Amino acid sequence: MLRDVIVHMRNEQPLLADLLFESAPTDTVLICRNLRTTNGEKPAFINWTDSVFAIPLGHVRFVEIPEAAIATLQAERASWAEAGMPGGASGGTLLERLAWIDIGTRREAGAAEELDGDLLRRVRDA
Repeated sequence: MLRDVIVHMRNEQPLLADLLFESAPTDTVLICRNLRTTNGEKPAFINWTDSVFAIPLGHVRFVEIPEAAIATLQAERASWAEAGMPGGASGGTLLERLAWIDIGTRREAGAAEELDGDLLRRVRDA
């Protein structure tokens, strides 16, 4: 996850966000969490701060990524590759990356260590 990335929107103030993963060349949206203003407050147009946001790339001028966020992502990728993440360390397709995040969240919450084979099959088929 790329943390504390600054998303510069068209005709809007910049926002801080945590990107769940890097955008692939084929992505049309920026998937992020923890969207907030640069002073850390909740923007007025957001109802729940714990939501996952899909920002169309057409609304984004550019994304500013701190060097510390890149170093953290590289360390996470190494652990993903060791854990056998679908698509390898590069992350795979958008659906595979989202499924992996869901699996990681369940693991952090104390769920069973086994991957759901049916879930992985459905993600690959999508």
